[in-house]
Amino acid sequence: MKNFFTLTLVGLFSGSAYAMPAVNDLNHQDLTITDTATGRIMLDGDLTMELTSYDPVTNLFNIHTVVSNKLDGSRDEQDEPQDKDSFPTESTILLILATCAENGGVREVIVTPAGPFDSCALPVDDDQQVGTIWLGAAPFGQVKLDTISKKKEGYRIQSILRDYRFGDN
Repeated sequence: MKNFFTLTLVGLFSGSAYAMPAVNDLNHQDLTITDTATGRIMLDGDLTMELTSYDPVTNLFNIHTVVSNKLDGSRDEQDEPQDKDSFPTESTILLILATCAENGGVREVIVTPAGPFDSCALPVDDDQQVGTIWLGAAPFGQVKLDTISKKKEGYRIQSILRDYRFGDN
């Protein structure tokens, strides 16, 4: 079950100068997953995503993902290659912010534990889930997420940026 959550979260997924994506980019989020039928909190912990290496020959980053659960002390880690072009760049984020309303989003400043972010709150509605993702100038682009599964055995995923680091330029 933990691997399913890790894969789901990574898939939702991605003033000062920065270049994204880059090795050592890090996005650390507070994470809660709740059973929508019972209201039981299934996971109360955090999600950390970090780009640990890049191979210019294959154009692949290694993304190291850790999901930790304070409720049972569990920790699920995985490394997965991902194409560089699947990550947002700084120009992509700026374009998303500039065209937020045209793409069905709402531009807003969202305050996270990592600080305030100019963001675009975009609706998420696909085969798997419905909700909102807030995108802004942070590694992987995601500063907040609130979605509900459309499956019969539904769950709600909520995350908010706790800490971040832009990597090597």
